[in-house]
Amino acid sequence: MAEIKQVGVLGAGLMGHGIAQVAAEAGYEVVLREVDDATLAKGVGKIEKQLARAVEKGRASQEDADAVRGRIAGTTDYKDLAGCDLVIEAITESLPLKLEMWAEVDAIAGPEAVFATNTSSLAVIDQAASTSRPAQFVGLHYFNPAQVMKLVEVVRCVTTSDEAFETALGFARSENKLAIPTKDKAGFIVNRLLVPYMLDAMRAYEEGVGSVAEIDEATLAKGLAKIEKQLGRAVEKGKSSQEDADAVRGRISGTTDYGDLADCDLVIEAITESLPLKLEMWKQVDAIVQPEAVFATNTSSLAVIDQAASTSRPGRFVGLHYFNPAQVMKLVEVVRAVTTTDEAFETALQFARSEGKLAIPTTDKAGFIVNRLLVPYMLDAMRAYEEGVGSVAEIDEAMKAGAGHPMGPLTLADFVGLDTLGSICDVLFDEFRERRFARPPTLRKMLSAGWFGRKSGLGFYDYSGEEPRENPAF
Repeated sequence: MAEIKQVGVLGAGLMGHGIAQVAAEAGYEVVLREVDDATLAKGVGKIEKQLARAVEKGRASQEDADAVRGRIAGTTDYKDLAGCDLVIEAITESLPLKLEMWAEVDAIAGPEAVFATNTSSLAVIDQAASTSRPAQFVGLHYFNPAQVMKLVEVVRCVTTSDEAFETALGFARSENKLAIPTKDKAGFIVNRLLVPYMLDAMRAYEEGVGSVAEIDEATLAKGLAKIEKQLGRAVEKGKSSQEDADAVRGRISGTTDYGDLADCDLVIEAITESLPLKLEMWKQVDAIVQPEAVFATNTSSLAVIDQAASTSRPGRFVGLHYFNPAQVMKLVEVVRAVTTTDEAFETALQFARSEGKLAIPTTDKAGFIVNRLLVPYMLDAMRAYEEGVGSVAEIDEAMKAGAGHPMGPLTLADFVGLDTLGSICDVLFDEFRERRFARPPTLRKMLSAGWFGRKSGLGFYDYSGEEPRENPAF
């Protein structure tokens, strides 16, 4: 692994000034190059402003801030890059401009220097092949703002040598970054998943999606025990008094008899995600419950109208889609079917709000809002794994650090349940007939093996120990 003492940064704009600051904060001497004095001064001014803010907020001393600033030398002359051990480009995302720039730098920089591109979308090999050192060329993809975002994707193209790749990894880690290795495939890891996710949000908007009793005593007892356990934990952690917990438990009556639902004003179903089973259940309930009652389904994927139309009260039928765990998750999607009356819809909205939930109205389209966006995102993560973009853990860590998500997409798939995910994507595929909604081969094989994620103990991760670990099969 080559030793790096001096770092050249090409471009002092949105990304370049941040990359320069991070390198200087890690103790490297930095040469920051721009096309003219005015643009350079603007970039350096941003660095000085960031350092001053760090001092003001107590995150750095004035002495340390001055030392960081002192390690950054600005220039408009490529020749000042001659002594750099690593040169990182962060100019406009235009391949012709980057190639023109590399032609200049390649003729000046020492033959041992490693070159890196901060591109977020262009193939690294297209830049590497234009230089005299394709083996010493890598991708170092920082995220905006570079001073804050933890992730750096370290991209190996087909020509990158082991030494250059290890040098780049070591450099990113020396900056206290989460350095995730990945391959030179379009979008790398984060943009490979995040861009389709955002595009799906736009399509969902265009489609008008937005402006979610037990069968036997044993199952009932198990469910009530879970409630009691949650209430006990709330008391233990000081989130609730014993008196309040007892009052909550006292308001819950268990039954295995549909007849006990007769006087309910609102009935919410949350049984297995099977339309035939739901229709059979509603047939029983519809004959018993008072005609003024509102019916709601907690389905996460099935059309609300298919259940509403099977009852004698399609006008008083809505979707109330809660998220798991319902005690914690704030959102409830309130779904209006084509038959739902204004009165029934307002009743459902107000009910969800009375629970302290964020009640978001949506229309009865496959996946509603969240699953319409989230399921393709998780499926794209599986395809990215299949394409060799990164390992299971690398994909998860990249999305957490690069996109600010609290949970990676493959961990999330395990948490949702791979069987549930498979059912939802089947509904979405039937509705839209697009590849991005189809089950990837990895998901099909995992379901055949009985790997359903956290609930079964094995999914993309193995949950048999104290801490989840990557499934050895991957």
